[in-house]
Amino acid sequence: NKDSLLARYSDASIITGKIVEADQHKIAPTASTVVCLAIGDALAVTLSARMKFTLPEFGLRHPGGVLFEKVLGKVFQEFAMKGQGRFLRFWKRMTNEERDKLRRDFERIDLAELSRIYLQCRSKAEKGAIDPHSLEPLPSHTWDKLHESDPAAVAAWRDAGLRALREGKIAVVLMAGGQATRLGMTMPKGFLDLNLPSHKSLYQLHAEKLLRLQDDVRQTLAGGDGDEVVQQQQQIQIPFYVMTSPEALQQTHQFFIKHQFFGLCPKQVFFFKQRSLPCVAPSGEIIMDTKCSVVFSPDGHGGLFVALKDAKAYEVR
Repeated sequence: NKDSLLARYSDASIITGKIVEADQHKIAPTASTVVCLAIGDALAVTLSARMKFTLPEFGLRHPGGVLFEKVLGKVFQEFAMKGQGRFLRFWKRMTNEERDKLRRDFERIDLAELSRIYLQCRSKAEKGAIDPHSLEPLPSHTWDKLHESDPAAVAAWRDAGLRALREGKIAVVLMAGGQATRLGMTMPKGFLDLNLPSHKSLYQLHAEKLLRLQDDVRQTLAGGDGDEVVQQQQQIQIPFYVMTSPEALQQTHQFFIKHQFFGLCPKQVFFFKQRSLPCVAPSGEIIMDTKCSVVFSPDGHGGLFVALKDAKAYEVR
């Protein structure tokens, strides 16, 4: 009705004319409803085209449904639904390459694990700092000072250790870390020359210590004779696990290859990468380094066993 109060006070109005409803009484809103839906759709589609409304923008307005997953992908949907949707504010300004980079960062993150760690840390922070006076030393029966111990006990400990090494029950794990940036270097720390007379790298020093230890183990078999003993001596190879940062992993592997594993058997050396966790603000929100990248930090020595499990290092002999 062009003469209606609503029409008179509107800047523009669409007059549909008289509409006959479809029910037998010509009163229930049926045909008029369909007309209004069609007009609303036409307005929405026209406005969307005029505003150059993009497909990603469409998805961003449906974060909890199939449309978001279809447009932006399941990875981004999971983060948006778990309160980690800060990246959405930058989406329109990202190139496809930047979006792919952010997706790869997000795929590295286990949100369930991150939430558990965050809640655990927050709970401890709320309880306050640990009172240093509540800390007690280990019970005296659990440790000894080597230089004060009975020589016979020291010899027994050494024999037990060599026997365990001979039986393949012990491995060596080197937590090598990443780049030596704090030392002003752009190479992995294990490459460093410590200005010793030999100019050996840290990796070479550790490898040669392992070779000497293997020789000590072989000496325990020296009392025997025959081909069987020789074969046993040759089989003495202590597994050597080298944990590096993700960035240093390939470089470290190539460094060992270049130096022929410093005399070690290549099969006894296993390289694996240290895990990283995203940094979070006190609110629990993941901290962004740039609009398309997350700030990660090494998870520390405490993450060693998880990293070994992730790398399936327990399957290596």
